[in-house]
Amino acid sequence: MPSLDERGSRATLAFAARLAVLFAVTLLPISWLADAYTAALGVGTNAVLSALDGPSRVAVRFEPLARIEARGSWKANLRVEDRSTGRERAMRLDVRSLSYRPVAMFLVLTAASFRRGWKRNLIIWGVGSILMFAATTGLSALPLLARFGAAGGFGTTMGIVAQTTDQALATPVMVVAIAVGVWACVSRMAAVAH
Repeated sequence: MPSLDERGSRATLAFAARLAVLFAVTLLPISWLADAYTAALGVGTNAVLSALDGPSRVAVRFEPLARIEARGSWKANLRVEDRSTGRERAMRLDVRSLSYRPVAMFLVLTAASFRRGWKRNLIIWGVGSILMFAATTGLSALPLLARFGAAGGFGTTMGIVAQTTDQALATPVMVVAIAVGVWACVSRMAAVAH
């Protein structure tokens, strides 16, 4: 009978193997995925933003794609408008870096570490997906908010906060760290709730 250490090592290696294979799959060039994901993110983000920014001084919106193509670009236009001044800025975003990769990393971690019990899995998949949507929506808006802040659209303090947050969170390591952090938090939440 294998010792506890051997079983732990095997479980860790099996998790690492599942993680590597699933992550490799997310990097494959799948037809229609780029534009379909970008369009879905835009629709979802716009729905949330329209509900949240009604009384706000700043309106943020994704421009809808003209069409969805088999070989999409992962690019989307994000617009920010200062309602009090009428100033508007637009920026072309790389949705793959700012949203798809962290969401894919979260989904890969969740699938690779599938737990026993439907309640645990429901918490991890459901709560985690909602948190990742919120996090990636914020990440997607950060570069434009930083540029808008640099141009004085938010005043000095908020402009500096937007620029600093963008610089801190937009690195590839932080994008992955956000996915790992959300996964770790919801995994802990699921373990406590069960």
